[in-house]
Amino acid sequence: MQELDVALAVMVIASALFCAVAALLLMSWLAPPRRISWTPFDATGQSVAFLFEDEALVDATPAAHRVLETGPERMTAWPRLQAALGSRFPDIGEHLSTLGEQQRIELEAEDGSGCLRAEWRAGLTRIELDEAGPGEGGALEGLGLAALNEELAELRGTVDGAPLLVWKEDAAGAVRWANSAYVERALAADPKSETLSWPLPQLFKDAPWRNGKRPKAGLPEKLSLTMPADADHLTVRDTHFIAYRRELAEGHMVFALPGDNLVRAEAQLHEFVQTLTKTFAHLPIGLAVFDKDRRLATFNPALTDLTKLQPLFLSRRPSLFDFLDQLREARRMPEPKDYRDWRRKISELEHASAHGTHIETWALPDGTTLRVTGRPHPDGALAFLIQDITSEVSLTRRFRSELELGQAVVDSLDEAIAVFSASRDLVLCNQAYEALWETSSDTLIGPMTLQDAAEHWQKTSQPTPLWSVLREATRPPGERKTWRGEVWRKDGRALAARVVPLEGNALLVGFTKMSDARSAGRLHVSAPDAADGALRSETPARVNGSAGAPGAPAEHVEAPKPARR
Repeated sequence: MQELDVALAVMVIASALFCAVAALLLMSWLAPPRRISWTPFDATGQSVAFLFEDEALVDATPAAHRVLETGPERMTAWPRLQAALGSRFPDIGEHLSTLGEQQRIELEAEDGSGCLRAEWRAGLTRIELDEAGPGEGGALEGLGLAALNEELAELRGTVDGAPLLVWKEDAAGAVRWANSAYVERALAADPKSETLSWPLPQLFKDAPWRNGKRPKAGLPEKLSLTMPADADHLTVRDTHFIAYRRELAEGHMVFALPGDNLVRAEAQLHEFVQTLTKTFAHLPIGLAVFDKDRRLATFNPALTDLTKLQPLFLSRRPSLFDFLDQLREARRMPEPKDYRDWRRKISELEHASAHGTHIETWALPDGTTLRVTGRPHPDGALAFLIQDITSEVSLTRRFRSELELGQAVVDSLDEAIAVFSASRDLVLCNQAYEALWETSSDTLIGPMTLQDAAEHWQKTSQPTPLWSVLREATRPPGERKTWRGEVWRKDGRALAARVVPLEGNALLVGFTKMSDARSAGRLHVSAPDAADGALRSETPARVNGSAGAPGAPAEHVEAPKPARR
């Protein structure tokens, strides 16, 4: 019984030990131990030491933080430290990348001013700087001084190499600091002087802030400077500058950018505007330009003559609707029947002009006719061109009246007439022609050619030599004479036909009804000379056949023979 109790006690103790070990293993698996094996840095210590976990800064001494501040901004601590120490330890990045394998490295500064020791332990990296030389805080002072000297040299080189003038003035206006471009300009301004006095000379004595004017800092200010003719060695050769001031506690800093190109461009722009103004002043077309806010920005004298609006009203930059209202009151635009509908049309006019060219014709009560054209311009501007087209409209009406009169005269003739242009397109026909050949001028004028018309005539007529003559007339122009002959319609009607050349190589074809259909006729043609192609006088060609029978075809044609050589 006692042995059983001992065995049970041993089993209980073994089970407890097993559970304890399992719990420890489980705890170690769920919560890994802290890998930091170094004590926290002393906040009052003067040593320069950093503690990183991977590339994240875990801890650093106050002196180390001040060293990091000398590195470039907007960087994390790891690359910022390498940038701050890169001038003294050029290969620091490559060496730190091998720290995991070597566990510990030590680097000497390139200038011999100190050393860097780095150690890797349990995933943490400790970096410590040791500055050579005795004295408390020597490491911090040496590192800070080196970083500041390096930054100072870089900034000084950047400012001295800038192609602009930079200088600093105190509250009294004395120049206390300037870059190389300013110093060169000051030396060139006084060729007799080999050195400069202190404070530096003032190049821009007529600057606005020195003449009682206190322009707001940050706004551009124009400065000018007169230089000797032999000052060709300057980095900045401009004599006009655009200056920007920045207020400081003890004065202000001035940045003067070269401005000769800007001044030249402004002069050219001013000259161009003057040229346009003079050109617009002599234009007979009224011009009104409205900006993106639809206010009158530019107008020319012709606008006042055409619209009868006073220049004083136009110079007040009225809006587009005010401008049109004044036109309506001055009776220089058509009187609308419905004012509300008129305002809607004006809005449509503005919208159409802003998105493309819009043209309207205004017939005024005094008989004047104006053409109003709206055109979009860049930046949302809108231009209106007002032109007096009264004489043009009158001429068009007179020309249309003369055409209608000529057409009425032609329509009054009994002869069926068709006129073809030099290209042998039908340009004119009268009512007798349309009735005879059962055609319409609305469908014939333009597309109809002489060849098409001849085919149409031939379909409703008996064979006749006239068709070959008309086919010859479609060839290239040459010297021609009047052709005459007879045409028999298939319905038995006889027509006397003539082909007459007109001015401009046009051609007239006329058909007249014959009272005696049985009368014998002759076709007069002009035969070309076989030698030189010249036209002979009219030679008759006899047509033999049963002339008395309506619709009888021609059996024989005596055509003129070509002349022999």
